[in-house]
Amino acid sequence: MKRIEKIILKNFWRIPGLLGKLNRRIRHPENYTDGERMEPIRVLYDIIKKSGDISVEISGKEHILSEGGFILYSNHQGLFDAVAIAGEIHTPVSPVINMEGMSDPLLKKFFACTDALPVDRKDFRQSFQVLDEVKRRVEKGKVCLIFPEGKRNTQGNFLMEFQAESFDPAVETRCPIIPVALVDSFKPFDTDAEGHITVYIHILKPLLWIEYARMTTAEIVQTVQERIRKEMASILMKVRWL
Repeated sequence: MKRIEKIILKNFWRIPGLLGKLNRRIRHPENYTDGERMEPIRVLYDIIKKSGDISVEISGKEHILSEGGFILYSNHQGLFDAVAIAGEIHTPVSPVINMEGMSDPLLKKFFACTDALPVDRKDFRQSFQVLDEVKRRVEKGKVCLIFPEGKRNTQGNFLMEFQAESFDPAVETRCPIIPVALVDSFKPFDTDAEGHITVYIHILKPLLWIEYARMTTAEIVQTVQERIRKEMASILMKVRWL
């Protein structure tokens, strides 16, 4: 039995009430502040971690900006990625996720409450519409999360090449780019691993417009990718010594 199924079984008696709170916020978001909208998300996230025997070690929260729109760019290892980032960062985050990430009913509600942006990678027109929506949200001071690899990596702690078009919303809005490095985030929901799991999230220093204004898109992609790659290597080195 997969870990997510075990989590649901352990908490079946709590889920109806929690889903009710999520549904009210999904249907009438105008009635809630950002903090009130995030409250059941954090409760659900804590349930997932505790019942799933998952711990998350996060560093670099000081790099999360207190005002203005920006985009988090993270490597993509599994279904837990967006859940963990949205749950750990106190700022409301709208992740861009693949349609398949909405297949689990519980995760679907979680992502709906974060105002996630499901993308169909096979539909180029829809994909570009999603990137345009990211741009509009950032211009309004919102925070979005993009996985520039384009799909979940099935090779564990390996980094695939980033897609240049995923950086268009940042370039067009001139917003800060905040790289995020994930390690072992594939283990909770994308493997049959038993026992306790520790996931590592490292938020890196923002890349500001003043720093990348004269870069080509290819140079921006390479810069962000290499920062994440180096941070992943650093995390893995430390984990091996634990």
